[in-house]
Order: sequence, then C-alpha cells, then structure tokens
Amino acid sequence: TELDGRVAVKVAGMAVRVFARRASSSVNRSEISQFASQAEEWWDLKGPASMLHRMNPVRVAFVRSALEGLSRYGNVRRPLQNLKILDVGCGVGILSEPLARLGAEVHGCDASEASIEVAKSHKPDDLPNLRYSTVTVEQLSARKTQKFDCVILSEVIEHVNEPTNFLANCASLVAPDGLLVLSTINRAVSSFLATKIVAEHVVRLLPVGTHDWRKYAKPEEVAGQLSLLNMNVDEVAGIEFNPLSRRFQLSSNLSVNYILSASKDKPADT
Repeated sequence: TELDGRVAVKVAGMAVRVFARRASSSVNRSEISQFASQAEEWWDLKGPASMLHRMNPVRVAFVRSALEGLSRYGNVRRPLQNLKILDVGCGVGILSEPLARLGAEVHGCDASEASIEVAKSHKPDDLPNLRYSTVTVEQLSARKTQKFDCVILSEVIEHVNEPTNFLANCASLVAPDGLLVLSTINRAVSSFLATKIVAEHVVRLLPVGTHDWRKYAKPEEVAGQLSLLNMNVDEVAGIEFNPLSRRFQLSSNLSVNYILSASKDKPADT
C-alpha cells in the first residue's frame, strides 16, 4: 500500500509473541518526572523533542491514511471531520494539534500535569475541537463512558511499566468499528545503535536516558498482545530517519521505529 509516496507493508501471517512486564501500574513516575522537567522546551523545534517534530509529518500521514475510510463527513480541508480521537500520552500536544487541524475531535490525555498545562497554553484559539486532560488510560477505561474512533499510542508504550494492561485498557476504548494506532521502537541491535548510541550519545539528538532499550517492543510482540485482545494488525510501516535530509520517511524497514494500525475482530454472523 502506498502512503503519500512512501511504503507501508501489510501484516500477513506474522509470527507473534506476547510481551510481558509486571508492575502494579503502567504509570512510570520517574519517566513522567523526566518528561515533565522538559515540558516547557518541547515546542522548541531544536529542543529535547526535536526528533518528534521531525517525525510528526510521517505520523500524521499514517493516521490520516488509516482513518480516512472511517470519516463520514470529511472534506479536502478537514478529512477527519467529526472523528473522535484519543491521543494517549499526548505530552504537550505535538501530534494532537495537527490531527485537530484535520477536523478530528481530539482528546489528548497524559499522566503528566506539567505536560498538559503546556499543551493547554499552546493550544490555538481556533481549535475548539481539541481538549486536554491529566488522566491515565486506566482511569478512562474504568469510567466506561466513551469509545473513540481511534486511540493513538505514539512513542508511549516503551515508557510505561505495564505494557500488557496498558494496551488492554487502550483497546477497551476503541469503538467497534474503530482503530488503534501505535508507534514505538523495535527491540533489535539496530535500534540500540540508532537510538541509544547514536541519537543519545554521539549526535545528541535526544537527551541521554530518554529510552530504555529493554522496554522496546518487537512488532510481533505487539501483534501477539493485540490478538489476545481480539484486534488484528491491518498495516505496519517502518519509520526511517534519513541522516542526509534529516527527515523521517515511511519504509518497509521495521528494525528501528515502526507504526501500525489495528482493528477489532468483527463478531461472527449468527
């Protein structure tokens, strides 16, 4: 499948494994504190979130392509009109804002109060369809009051304590005909070299300690966990950094960053 001239690959018969990391809560307080201390700098294009800003056009393109088929009222300028999106671990809203610009009703949530305050202060006045709250996905799931056309977990699952329960709670918030979109980092030698050695220590594109390689998730592990939640991975693409252009692009290479969409199993006809 082509996405804006870039490659995405279908998942067919992917061998799956289930990941497991046991903890009492998915919220990692030390990571929350680290990101909160940097929150005021996250909208700086040359600050600690510079890589997320560079990655953002690719993330938005993938989400837009995955969701356009669901939009019943979209138009050229606002293709995601009236779709309800939950951006889990939204941080300061780097992904939430452009999705709201495309017409979606976006709810950005994060466990970091500092990040949410920055997100609210940066929110443009002309986006009434964008709101933020300091709330965890566990709390939203427990309320059982709302389902979303799309639940997004972008660069989040590698920062939580309990990915199994975290993913289950996120899946519970997806509407029956909706999608879950997840982007993260593969646990492979190449990702260790790219994200830990090069990005954090050599060229200093990320603050040292941003990631723990042991918490990265392989695509087959994510697919395996989703299958237990009655969700099927429909599409997956690599997100590749081009050091010459200093831009990200979608590719078929899943060895470092990747992004996927998954839908719920349709109930059998009776």
